[in-house]
Amino acid sequence: MKARAAAFLLALALLLPMGAPQARAGISNGRAALLSLLVPGLGQYKLGDGRMAAVFAGVEGATLVSYITFRRQVALRRDSQELYARIHARVDIHGTAEGYDRDVGSYLSSDEFNRSVVLFTAENIYAQAPDSVRVGLVKKFVEDNSYTGNSAWRWDNNDSRVQYLVILKSGLNANRNGNYALGLVVANHLLSAVDALRPRHGDDEKVGLWQAVPSLQLKPDASPTLTWSASF
Repeated sequence: MKARAAAFLLALALLLPMGAPQARAGISNGRAALLSLLVPGLGQYKLGDGRMAAVFAGVEGATLVSYITFRRQVALRRDSQELYARIHARVDIHGTAEGYDRDVGSYLSSDEFNRSVVLFTAENIYAQAPDSVRVGLVKKFVEDNSYTGNSAWRWDNNDSRVQYLVILKSGLNANRNGNYALGLVVANHLLSAVDALRPRHGDDEKVGLWQAVPSLQLKPDASPTLTWSASF
């Protein structure tokens, strides 16, 4: 991922020549929008809008760095989580099914999980079954869904289990923040493309991306209507 970010920044540096942009560079808004969709700010630069080009390029760089940072944090937290589980719960959670690491952190031992969750679930599922078959069905369910063998665990104390959950939660938060950062990267590409489509104004006019003004219309014998008007 770091290599991709470096390649992007290098491409941006090559595509945006040094010096102030030339106003009205003879490029269409449609082509500028396509350029901005690929590299945020590039279309604005070609259109001579250096201010907005800098805004979108800056947001792109910041969000990419944030995404890379959060993904690195996820990997580090996962490594710490696996090591901690091996030392304090005597179990290897590397490459296990989704949800297993949470089960490990939720119960002091796999035996407790098997009794509290698996057996309880089985007894509820087969509560209405005839006694002649219910015991066999419950036993089969418990055997198929219990954590045994290499998947069994036992924490050395509850404090270790709680600390493991702290590490787990930290990794989940980093993963969530990474997803948010990636969403901002995508949104920045789209917003940059949309902004490139708007008519450019003179240098003496103060303009931003756009101005959207809500208007509430009340008509007799009709439901209220909320409309938005946009000016470029």
